Amino acid sequence: MILTIKVGIRSINIDINIWSIRKNSKEEKDFIILIANGVSNWNTSNIATKEELEDAVQQLAIIFENAWRSHSKLKRVTKHSKEWWNQDCTDSLNRYRVSGDIQYWKEFKANVHAAKRKLFDEKIYEIALSNKRPWDLMN
Repeated sequence: MILTIKVGIRSINIDINIWSIRKNSKEEKDFIILIANGVSNWNTSNIATKEELEDAVQQLAIIFENAWRSHSKLKRVTKHSKEWWNQDCTDSLNRYRVSGDIQYWKEFKANVHAAKRKLFDEKIYEIALSNKRPWDLMN
């Protein structure tokens, strides 16, 4: 005698929206410059009371918030998101979808290959320099 139990599990897609700045991008450089300029112009010369300290900290928070809002972008993270995906991949895929031309498909595949190569080269370089444990490359 065989007992069979069927359990229905429904797949759930959980989409997450996050604000982010891509590492090593022009936006990241501009973000850092804007914060550096804001902090260098931040007036901390007349902090004598608790209220003045709170005002100064609030000004610092505004500097960071303005820099973040002007340079971060809203990203949708799904179970299909790829860490290596970049704007070149998006642009070339969109060109292929509009035209259907095989040349654009080849361009898209080349951009995907280059993006993956860049990410994995960066990871290898980071692991090799930071902790010098090559077995970390297996994770």
